[in-house]
Amino acid sequence: MPKECSAFHALSAALCCFYQRKSFFGVKFSKERHIMDRTPERLKKELEEELLLSSEDLRSHAWYHGRIPRQVSENLVQRDGDFLVRDSLSSPGNFVLTCQWKNLAQHFKINRTVLRLSEAYSRVQYQFEMESFDSIPGLVRCYVGNRRPISQQSGAIIFQPINRTVPLWCLEERYGTS
Repeated sequence: MPKECSAFHALSAALCCFYQRKSFFGVKFSKERHIMDRTPERLKKELEEELLLSSEDLRSHAWYHGRIPRQVSENLVQRDGDFLVRDSLSSPGNFVLTCQWKNLAQHFKINRTVLRLSEAYSRVQYQFEMESFDSIPGLVRCYVGNRRPISQQSGAIIFQPINRTVPLWCLEERYGTS
């Protein structure tokens, strides 16, 4: 094979790899193309797999939206009682409950406390004001089920979860928070 042909063959192979999301250096070509490559059926299946995780895992709850921006969460809650839980982008490792109450989007930091029971064992608890819970799903179940106000000052009550319709990775890529 002549030198020109082998060089052309190598170049066309590299371009082919590049347009299939990865270059020969292993760099992702396009987040948008990666998302577009997923069929609605595939996205639905991935979401269903997330929702089948243990009920104490936040990802198994459709009301958990992961790393979405504050403004996006405000647009999602539209009626009084609507709510979702998201990661705090300004305070990594913490969570925020966003809800609509009295025609106003409100954000409540979910307070996280680490209880050190011994040198080898510690436990994390979550709360808004008074009562604490061993998990965020437990906290949400209590406030939704009992229609208790999130805070005494706001009087905000949550009862209508805003459920995500795509897997968490898709939201993170869509909003550039991954």
